[in-house]
Amino acid sequence: RYQMDASRKKSFQVAAECLDEVRFVQELEESCRTVEALPDLNGQMVEDWFRQVLEACLYGMRQSGETEAPLEEEMDKRFWHCTDMAAVYRLLRQGIQAEIQRLKEAKALREMRPITEAKHYIQQHYQEALRLEDVSSAVGFNATYFSTLFKKETGQNFLEYLSEVRMNRAKELLRETNLSVAEVCVRAVSYTHL
Repeated sequence: RYQMDASRKKSFQVAAECLDEVRFVQELEESCRTVEALPDLNGQMVEDWFRQVLEACLYGMRQSGETEAPLEEEMDKRFWHCTDMAAVYRLLRQGIQAEIQRLKEAKALREMRPITEAKHYIQQHYQEALRLEDVSSAVGFNATYFSTLFKKETGQNFLEYLSEVRMNRAKELLRETNLSVAEVCVRAVSYTHL
């Protein structure tokens, strides 16, 4: 039987929880070399290693988000088709990396949703005296966190984005209507100084 060292298990858990593919692959490579170097390596030991790596990674991934329930089943089924240690290594690497990637994408979508909602809210309310606090409250975040997330996702701070929306609307009004510049300012950009 093979029993993985507790610190190695923890390393797999942390890499999976952080959705760190590079760290996961490094841990997997090192762990695989350690197992391959064992005297009297047998099939049961390889199976034990496989299950412990998979269990540690699944535990870590569950900490960062939902992991697909069939993953463990699918990996288990595919394990029985492996003919050597290299095949088991490839199975773990491909399966876990794919799940880490899926979780990363799901996390990015979760983070983008409030920004998309905020942009929509700004588009609907740009003529009002909008404040960061109003928009962050509308999408359910505190203002400080929302400000950081908004800048990260859009590359602009809230006021830059709001000013851009207002200026674009002013350009449209100037192009598409016979309104005077003063009237356009009142309709589109009267709150840019706030």
